[in-house]
Amino acid sequence: MTRETKAPEERRAEILSAARALFEERGAEETSVSDIVQAAGVAQGTFYLYFTSKEAALEAVVAQITEEICTKVEDVTHDRNLGPHDKIERIREVLLETTNKDFIAYFNTKGDKRFHDELARGIARRLAPAVTEAIEQGVVDGVFVVDDPAEAATIILAAAAALHDETVWKDAAAQSRRADAYWEFVLRGLGCSDGKGAEDEEAG
Repeated sequence: MTRETKAPEERRAEILSAARALFEERGAEETSVSDIVQAAGVAQGTFYLYFTSKEAALEAVVAQITEEICTKVEDVTHDRNLGPHDKIERIREVLLETTNKDFIAYFNTKGDKRFHDELARGIARRLAPAVTEAIEQGVVDGVFVVDDPAEAATIILAAAAALHDETVWKDAAAQSRRADAYWEFVLRGLGCSDGKGAEDEEAG
């Protein structure tokens, strides 16, 4: 039986999709290259035409997830129908998504923590302008009181990254407490609390 010929980009996307589904279902450690090629319906040699190893495929999946997260945040900041406070809250929801714990676990163990840290810094650099823009809008609208929106954005992103530390995501209760504390920290740091803008608090 002749194997269907597909464009390289399409074939790579199929392999990547199969790898991602397996990583999310089983975790990286429990997934082998053989599992991936079987799920993708390709020969093992075909896998190695696109990825040098399982780790390379995992890095590609993480990059894909990173792009999705960054795009979501950028879409929020560019949404003209959202006010500054709503934008920051939506950004928080995106940053606190915990659907990829297996990837976080993988890169925090077995010597891959360095890659995880570099990935976190890369996300922060990519998102800094978008978060800064949302904060600047809040300052202009009188919702936030911040002297340096860019520095505030850097701190918010760094704090969000800390929530994915190994000591936090292993404990659901600790994760919930830390997430609540993070949000309070963000609101107070921006000059508001309990969902109130700066002008509301002054009026109260």
